[in-house]
Amino acid sequence: MFVVMGWVFWIGGAGGKLTVVQAIAAAVLTRGLNELIGRVRHRDRPFVRENFVPLIQHRPSFSFPSNHSACGFALAVAVFCGAPAYGVLMLLIAGWMAYARLYVGVHYPLDVLAGALIGSLVAWLLHLLI
Repeated sequence: MFVVMGWVFWIGGAGGKLTVVQAIAAAVLTRGLNELIGRVRHRDRPFVRENFVPLIQHRPSFSFPSNHSACGFALAVAVFCGAPAYGVLMLLIAGWMAYARLYVGVHYPLDVLAGALIGSLVAWLLHLLI
């Protein structure tokens, strides 16, 4: 994702630079919002609740909503709003990242779906405001 964003920044002129700044701002805002939601809505990760070993090492923190999915989709939607051709690639990468979080056993489907929706909404609203 950061390679694509670097490319948009490099070749996109002033608009590309603004797009990348918006994407980073959207990810930061999304991460903060996720932190607030996570403090209110506590949900154990699948490997904690179901007592299995996930495919990757992960601390047994709360899983809802998925920070990876939220930030990935925040970056992707922000780039899509400013540079649609590159945004499509970013959305594919974000979708793959969300699927990977499910596959390795660190999130439930609702965790990644909620994260994707939160990140997408934050990026879209930020785009409308700027």
